[in-house]
Amino acid sequence: MKKNVRDHSEPEDYEVGYRKPPISGQFRKGVSGNPSGRPKKPADFGKKVLRELELRLPVNENGKRKIITKDEAIAKQAVNKAVGGHVQYMRLVDAWRRQALDSMVEERRFANRIVDELTDEELTAIIRGELEKSTTPSVTDGKKPGNRRKTQE
Repeated sequence: MKKNVRDHSEPEDYEVGYRKPPISGQFRKGVSGNPSGRPKKPADFGKKVLRELELRLPVNENGKRKIITKDEAIAKQAVNKAVGGHVQYMRLVDAWRRQALDSMVEERRFANRIVDELTDEELTAIIRGELEKSTTPSVTDGKKPGNRRKTQE
């Protein structure tokens, strides 16, 4: 801590007092009072997992090379294991199927209604769903949607 502080003695004409600390207690010019800086915020594990699941990887399917996301690869592998007879995967895939069917029914229910017929809560849910889709960062281009700037040509 002493290396940031001045070590030489005060000149004769410098008066120490209120809001005038001794020169030996003042920070040196050009030396930061916080050299290590503010600590970084811990990384959000959920965001890391989502980013990783969006990455693409090559797979061989029916003798052809195909590029799919890791998310798709997990789904394919889980379905294949469920078909192969693994009970845990059967339960997992069944839960996914039920969830997908429920969301499809909900989408169809909203799709066939006029905006005037929807309640405020339903409209808010639709808007939030659209906002969440549009604010999810895309890993493919490495940029967040809100940070894109138009380039001048």
